[in-house]
Amino acid sequence: SQTVQTLLETAVLLIIMAALVHISWTWIFLIFAIAASLMLAVGIGMVVSVLNSRYRDVQYLVGLLLSVGFFAVPIVYTPDLLGDVPRPIRLAIEWNPPAAIIAVARDGVYFLQVPSLLSLIVTTTYALGFLAIGWTYFASRSMAISEEA
Repeated sequence: SQTVQTLLETAVLLIIMAALVHISWTWIFLIFAIAASLMLAVGIGMVVSVLNSRYRDVQYLVGLLLSVGFFAVPIVYTPDLLGDVPRPIRLAIEWNPPAAIIAVARDGVYFLQVPSLLSLIVTTTYALGFLAIGWTYFASRSMAISEEA
């Protein structure tokens, strides 16, 4: 259902951007960003699912962390607008995994420019890294899930 929703939202965005004559081949980076987002989410989801099977309160902590984390991801603002935010907070916002994915999508779709090579490398590393960690953790604990249920 999330895939269908994402496709519908992307189609609406594409129609609006085409109507505003603000479209370019750089939209291909949106596909890259969506794929990276999927890998990141699956990796985190695998770890959280195993933890939630053992500790039932994890679902509440994840909900809380997602609510707080939403404001740490520069979706409706760019990192340039942070102003006088202390450096550790600025780095935490700029270098968190969803922010890297959003930066790639923003560059390709809204600014119609090719994201920097560093941005693409960081995004790919986050996505594959989280997927590998999640897969490894899930594979090592998957048999224990059935025993605990």
